[in-house]
Amino acid sequence: MKVSTPGRIALTVVSIILTLMIIIPYMYSSGYFVDLDGSIGVIDHAELWDEIDPISRAIYSISDYLCHQQMSRSFIINGSEIALCIRDFSVLVGIEIGLILTDDGLKIIKTYNTKLLLISLALSLATLFECLVIKINFVDSSIMRTSFSIISGIGVAIIIQHFVRYEFKFLNNKL
Repeated sequence: MKVSTPGRIALTVVSIILTLMIIIPYMYSSGYFVDLDGSIGVIDHAELWDEIDPISRAIYSISDYLCHQQMSRSFIINGSEIALCIRDFSVLVGIEIGLILTDDGLKIIKTYNTKLLLISLALSLATLFECLVIKINFVDSSIMRTSFSIISGIGVAIIIQHFVRYEFKFLNNKL
């Protein structure tokens, strides 16, 4: 297996999930997925998920469990909330961007660099910083939430790629 394979598998999975989150609201009538507010760690809308196709059910059920899905903090497509809130969706977008930037074939960012690893650790904390800004200053902006979350996602992707490549090199040298 090539060193780039795990990153490309992750990129494919994230791309499919993001694409489905954008397409699914168009598969149903306008405003079908609204008022999905709930609690993290609970499937709040199981009865609604039982009425939709299996792929949409999987995406929305998992998102229902992992995310609060507040309508005021969600992207709206075709009058419906996408499956994740702005922050969570934007982190996934950032992870996708980071996986593209660190792909071996493109060679935009090389990930076996300790300085880059430290920078990416700082980037991954951007969402935490955004949360603190909201709590301290009561500034709550979708643009700020989206921007900081994408930056965090890029940092997370760089960290993942760094450790995958490090482990891959380590295993190859041991064998």
